[in-house]
Amino acid sequence: MSVSLAACASSYGDADVVRDSPDAATSGGEGGSTNEAGSEGGSEGGGPIDAGPQPEPLEVAVNQFATCATVRSGTTAKSYCWGGASPNIKEYIGAGASDAPINGFYVPRLVGGGALVLDKIYGTGTGSWFLATGNDTQGVNEVLSWGSNLFSQSGQGVPAATQNVLPARLKTTTGGATRTLQASTAAGGTRHGCLIEDSKLYCWGQNDNCQVGSGPLPACTPGAAQLSPLQTTPVAAVGKTIAYDRVATGLGHTCVLTHEAPGGSNQATVQCFGDNTSKQCGVDNLTAIGQAQAPTGVGSGSTQQVEIAAGERHSCAIVQNKLKCWGANNANQTDPKGDATPKPPTELESAGAVSGNLSLLSLASDATCLVAGGGAAAKSRAFCFGRGELGRDGNATGVEPVAGIENVRRLALSNTHGCAIATAIGGTEVGLYCWGSNVARAVDPNAVEDRFPTPRRVLFPSQ
Repeated sequence: MSVSLAACASSYGDADVVRDSPDAATSGGEGGSTNEAGSEGGSEGGGPIDAGPQPEPLEVAVNQFATCATVRSGTTAKSYCWGGASPNIKEYIGAGASDAPINGFYVPRLVGGGALVLDKIYGTGTGSWFLATGNDTQGVNEVLSWGSNLFSQSGQGVPAATQNVLPARLKTTTGGATRTLQASTAAGGTRHGCLIEDSKLYCWGQNDNCQVGSGPLPACTPGAAQLSPLQTTPVAAVGKTIAYDRVATGLGHTCVLTHEAPGGSNQATVQCFGDNTSKQCGVDNLTAIGQAQAPTGVGSGSTQQVEIAAGERHSCAIVQNKLKCWGANNANQTDPKGDATPKPPTELESAGAVSGNLSLLSLASDATCLVAGGGAAAKSRAFCFGRGELGRDGNATGVEPVAGIENVRRLALSNTHGCAIATAIGGTEVGLYCWGSNVARAVDPNAVEDRFPTPRRVLFPSQ
């Protein structure tokens, strides 16, 4: 089953929403097209906005109430988080009660420790917490979490009664020995999280649908919440060794990319387990799945040819440059032209405006975004479909480009807002652009507006 992206996509030339230079920082209203960050709102206790020379953004991630990014000036990198203002929970941005903002931005800090510089940041677009890994001065690939712990999803070993937590490293205990985990990749869902270390899968958090794992049994036997990361083996491995390459987490399900190792096939396959009541695991059995199963018709490819992502109740994969999605379609987040019933894996053909390489999948509860283009064909653009804050002009429906930005290097989507590292259309300076609800000040901490429907450049403090 397939539908054409080109049939839904609008023209490539959007209204410009930003100017390329931060020197002329003006703030547009909700419908304005000059959403350069910062002149109207002042800063939350930080004094006037310093829109001096801007650092290069390297990483960005979002949750429902906050945004975190790592930027670099010269050889110096820094990480900032902002938002969390509504509700007023500073743990969402990795800040303690006594921490003060720098022009509206907070520096995430370890409990009782110094400022964090984060190499990779993994948002929880359907949740309200973050995962990240440290850089070479703070434990290469050591995993940290912070934010909400309402469902024990932080993985810090504390029960849900501790509702919010500050940044701390994740540890696992095996054979009575406890050690800090290092991850090649990680993913945070609404109520659980997973990471991959040395091709092994570790998960934690709520386990009411076996989304953390239920052992080797095909049927799901729900268990209590797992407070700390625990190695899990949801993929059947009779007579072979399974290597885990990537992981994606939704509300109650988990998808993984795996291959046989060593000496097995170099073809990686997508497999999912957990809640399947909306076909988010990609099979027809509408019950929770204990042992992972391959979504019907998704196919396989080398690990470099497959990318996976999970929304609240739907999932997507890019397999050999083809996008396939499955699960809930109440907002056309799985099939832009289908009805509201849950969908099996459905291919969306790339053509026309969205030709070229497909990459950087990012899903929210009711939305799907990805980047298309790049190379000689065209400058890469972000495209979205479904419902939510998708950074599009007017009352766009179907598959539409995010307005005003191109050359997209990173893309992050939550239920309430989105961000991208990109350039303005026709511009050359790489910046961080965010859009959507600003009630929690997760788009721009210094703006008085509560919403920016199209991308707005975020200006960081001078370093």
